[in-house]
Amino acid sequence: MSPVRLPLADVQALIASVANAPLDSSTLDAKPIAAPLERTQAFESDTVSNVTANVRGQVQISLFNSLDDRDPDAILVAPGEKDAFGFVGSLTLSADRAWLKYRIEAGLKASGAKTLADIGFLLSVEANASATLADYRVHQRSQSARDAIVADLEGGPRLALVLADVERLTPGDAVAIQIGGTLRASVTLSWSDVFVGEVAPLSALLKSSALIALTFDAGATVTANVALTDDFLIVFSRVDDATWQVGVKKAECRSMGVGLQAGIDVAFADPHAVEHILSGLVDNVVGVPPDAVQRLLDKATLADLAPTDRALAQSLIRRLGLDETSATREDLKRRVDEVRSSIVDRISDIAKAKVSAGFAYEYQRVSTSVHLLQATLSHERLRDLHDTLIRGNLQPTLTAIMNARPGVTLQRYLNEKSVERKQSWGFTLGIGKWFSIAGTDSRTIRPVVRRDFQDRRQESYLGLRGYEGQWMKDTVKWSADFNAEMATFAHDPLVSHFALGIHLLWEQTTDHLSETDVDGLLDAAVLWGVMTQLDAATLRPQLVAQTGRPCEASVQMAIADRGPRTAFRTMLASLDRAPGIATALGAAMPWQAGSIGRTHVAVRRNLYGPLWQRYFDAPEMSPALLASSAQHAFADGDFADLGFEELQFRARRPFTFAGLADLNPGTPARAKGFRGALDTLRAALDSGAPSQPTLGSVFHDLSAFWEQSHHIRAAGAYLLEAARTARILDDVGRTATFTIDGKALVLG
Repeated sequence: MSPVRLPLADVQALIASVANAPLDSSTLDAKPIAAPLERTQAFESDTVSNVTANVRGQVQISLFNSLDDRDPDAILVAPGEKDAFGFVGSLTLSADRAWLKYRIEAGLKASGAKTLADIGFLLSVEANASATLADYRVHQRSQSARDAIVADLEGGPRLALVLADVERLTPGDAVAIQIGGTLRASVTLSWSDVFVGEVAPLSALLKSSALIALTFDAGATVTANVALTDDFLIVFSRVDDATWQVGVKKAECRSMGVGLQAGIDVAFADPHAVEHILSGLVDNVVGVPPDAVQRLLDKATLADLAPTDRALAQSLIRRLGLDETSATREDLKRRVDEVRSSIVDRISDIAKAKVSAGFAYEYQRVSTSVHLLQATLSHERLRDLHDTLIRGNLQPTLTAIMNARPGVTLQRYLNEKSVERKQSWGFTLGIGKWFSIAGTDSRTIRPVVRRDFQDRRQESYLGLRGYEGQWMKDTVKWSADFNAEMATFAHDPLVSHFALGIHLLWEQTTDHLSETDVDGLLDAAVLWGVMTQLDAATLRPQLVAQTGRPCEASVQMAIADRGPRTAFRTMLASLDRAPGIATALGAAMPWQAGSIGRTHVAVRRNLYGPLWQRYFDAPEMSPALLASSAQHAFADGDFADLGFEELQFRARRPFTFAGLADLNPGTPARAKGFRGALDTLRAALDSGAPSQPTLGSVFHDLSAFWEQSHHIRAAGAYLLEAARTARILDDVGRTATFTIDGKALVLG
């Protein structure tokens, strides 16, 4: 037997401890074998210069010869094992092969008194770092276990740090390194998605409640670089003679005792396009064209303005939060300059906050059993990218993918098959993948769980439900996301350890935008507090001018705890003082032309709220009795026509109170369950209740109310009024987006 490269303390004792049986024998112990090392052994990387791996301690040898064997690192997975998005691991167990896994602890060291960070090794900032190295070797099941181990030791170890070792993998083999530190990646968003739900900082800049309308080219994008501190596994495997696969995973157990840290750096790929966007946004936020502003400021005093310009100046003064009776030309100029000089920093802050929150949401909901990044590489691309991948820098690989460079194919990145994110709405970087599975899930949520070196837990729940259905004459989609995630670890997670939030989405796509579509979408925006009824009337002609064109539109709102700002918890504390959910169901009645009782949210709330409350008080009432009751309530007032319509509820079911009760017969119970779930959360926060079964029960009752289009509208109206009562409206994200003819209009 040739000398082995690893300095094993007693090779013969190791071999003698292994049964002389074929690898597929059931007599072989599944428990790993520990083979002590006589001394440390240094190995240098051939591509990552100035880095040495000092293996130490022992070699742990594990056998996988059964389809139900479990690899703790989830690099070897069972056949057919896929996540909800159809992705699988690096290697798949099979009935005709067996694997031996060699696991070694090592210390990484930078030579020349440098730190690993000094030589671009992003996965550690220390001069010395601990790493775990693994080598997976595939064998024929008929081979003797002793012969297989001897052959492997003679030829190994193979290290992920060494390009030559990765190159000589055979199909079915893999090498991996686990190390803690900072991983660098990137993500690309459309500019319009950056501002969905994030207009509040611009409103704060104006110091008024004026409606902000931001216009973008629908294809304009921004790229953000993301730094994540965690424990990671980087895995290289051989697919075939010409192809390798790289995968990057969260390690099963975390060695660091800190919470997730996501430092965000926004880099603009096309400065000229960004300059154009920024100049347009300045004009959007100010709300007056620059030549008109300059015309106002060219006068010595505002009193010198012509009547038309004086009215424009007064409008601008109100928009910029100045006192209409005392503001001077100098005050106006100062505020315009202040807004213009601050807009770039505000936009940067908004982009960073959006990507930071969204990336953290996506990252914490990627299981440790699947990859954050998974891609195939040709031999040429492997040689190009190995040194940056092993250092923890994913950006060159992601850039190669974005640029469609030959020899690199993306299989998975944060649960998607694209680096660029679309529809980055709510808490996520891309709601589409969640929406595609949310409607088929049961009303239960399960956590993605991490453990740290003290065996404490960190839980993150995916509580999104998505639906598609009819609203008036159109097909619409709606979703609701109950967000619950821990930033830190705990032995016994409590509800109070979680940041909580709810995001609601109403989405409509049409090939031919109609006036009815415009009215319905603007009504949803008023209902969820994106704009006032007057704002909607003012904006309507601009949107009606686009009728007949294809349109993608959405209305969204979100209330969430973010860092020190506990908006959701504050809202929960105000529930007993907020208007009841019956009034929200009244406000959420469908928009309908012909009567202010159906076109104005506040009037609908006052008109139909008492009817829903009456139904809550007597849920046994039949739709016919409800219709008669409504007709009687409206008979002597200005809305007798709406009362008569109630009597026709069977023909007008989606448009009437009695008809909606007929369509959704469980409304009283579901509405009370929704409110009860919020009360349960509030009580759990106060009492220190455990996360389970509390969060599961809460989501079950919340999602029961989210299943109907009328109910989801009412849920938003209810949460908005609760936030208004709690005086936290500034912390509630509310936007409406219209994309027509390649232009995206974001309103908030």
